[in-house]
Amino acid sequence: MLKNFNIVFTLLQIVLKFCFNFVVLYYCETQMTVIGHSYDEALEKFLSSAPRYRLAVLKVDASKHEKNTLNLGRELAEEVKPLKRTNELAFQFAVQEIVFSLIKKHTIADAKLGNVVILENPGIMFEPELHINMTEVLRKVSRNTLTILLWPGEVDGNRLSFLKSSSAYNVKQSETNYIIL
Repeated sequence: MLKNFNIVFTLLQIVLKFCFNFVVLYYCETQMTVIGHSYDEALEKFLSSAPRYRLAVLKVDASKHEKNTLNLGRELAEEVKPLKRTNELAFQFAVQEIVFSLIKKHTIADAKLGNVVILENPGIMFEPELHINMTEVLRKVSRNTLTILLWPGEVDGNRLSFLKSSSAYNVKQSETNYIIL
């Protein structure tokens, strides 16, 4: 009897969460506010040009944190920590799955902008042991989801350099259209 109650309760929670998200998506006027500023107008203008990739980069101080974001460093580290490295290829696939799962989990629906994910603290994505291609991750995600990258480094034309321009860790964006906020 208790097991049936738990199942019904879980289903009720899922339905209520879906209904709440529906109401927020369709009946609320929202504004995309990041680090205390609204970027709706700039993002709407960018998206109206029908870009192949829906990527926006906002240069931020690494000590600033935003709510409703995916803190890649913290959350990816927590998820990867228990993984076993007995099979390197399986480990790499598992890391990729975790990255995309976390991004999906943190994607929100905005009435004006569609699906949006805000990424912060991306340093872990450059860890050589994880074998993550940050450029490819951003391309895959930003094809269907507005991806706002809070970048703690240098933004220089077609290259995002992690922390400083001389860094060996960077994201080459020459083939990816994006907006700098």
